[in-house]
Amino acid sequence: MADNVDVLQRYRARAVFVAYVLLVLWVFAAGGAHGVVASLWQLALGGVVLYGCVLDARLHDKHFEHAFALPLLVTWPVSLAVYLVWTRGSRGVLLYLLLLLGGLALIGFAVALTTCVPTCSEPPAAR
Repeated sequence: MADNVDVLQRYRARAVFVAYVLLVLWVFAAGGAHGVVASLWQLALGGVVLYGCVLDARLHDKHFEHAFALPLLVTWPVSLAVYLVWTRGSRGVLLYLLLLLGGLALIGFAVALTTCVPTCSEPPAAR
C-alpha cells in the first residue's frame, strides 16, 4: 500500500506542476488566443485539475463521484474550492487560497515578462 501511496503522491505533484505550467502558457498565448483556442486551453487546464483531484481523492480515501467530473472540468476554479473543503475541511480553504495566490503570482510574472521584455530590451533613445 505504501508504494501505491508514493506513486499517487508523485502523480498528484506532477498534476499540480502541469497545471501551473499550463496556466503560464495560457497567459503567454492569451494575446493571440481567441475563441476555440482559448476554450481548449481552459479545458486542458480543467482536465489537469480534474486528474489531480481524482488522484488526491484516492490519497484521502474518498470516493470521487464520476458525476462530479464534468462540472469540475468546466467550472474548475470554483469547484476546486468545493472539492478541497470536501476532502480537507477548513484546511481546504487555506490550501485553496495558497494555490490561488501561487497561480496569481505566476500570472503576474508571465504578464510582466510578456509586456516588459519586448520593450525593456530595446536600447534607450539617444538624446
